[in-house]
Amino acid sequence: MVTVTTGTNGVMVLKTEFGGMSRAAMLHEANIILANIIYTFPQYREKLSGVNLLWSNRMKTSAGKAESKTCPKTFGKIKNIKLSWPIFKLEQNRHHFTETILHEIAHHMAGFNAGHGYAWQVVAKMIGCSAERCHNLEVELRPTRKRIPVRCTRCGAAWDMGPIKATRIERYSHKNCGGKIEKR
Repeated sequence: MVTVTTGTNGVMVLKTEFGGMSRAAMLHEANIILANIIYTFPQYREKLSGVNLLWSNRMKTSAGKAESKTCPKTFGKIKNIKLSWPIFKLEQNRHHFTETILHEIAHHMAGFNAGHGYAWQVVAKMIGCSAERCHNLEVELRPTRKRIPVRCTRCGAAWDMGPIKATRIERYSHKNCGGKIEKR
């Protein structure tokens, strides 16, 4: 549920509750936030028109990403804001959902050349974002791959090799001396 109020200095304040909401419901709320910003700041209507809000299952450590690409088929702009489902499916991260949406919307408003510089910070604060660059949200990290210890039979150098390469060890030789590689 989104509640919109105006704080001090005309800064928009959005309060949201996302506890127990589905992906579709959260995306709907995100679209409401975007619509409220377009309504509140009509001078940015052109920059924000056509922005698509999407879930990404591939973003594991980044909470959101603003994109603007030229489509070769239509020669038009594709404007996306991708939100990380692996991060926001965790209940303890939902409190940061609105902040992430505002952060990414600010990128579209300030222009992508602005990065996280002064122009972006001004816009971000104007729409009610904290203008923080990084998050400290819980993330589910994938398990690290097991490394296989190997050594060169000629010079004795030792290192770790990735598991896929290690299964085909006979194809490789030591880059420094040309010796055969074997598992330790």
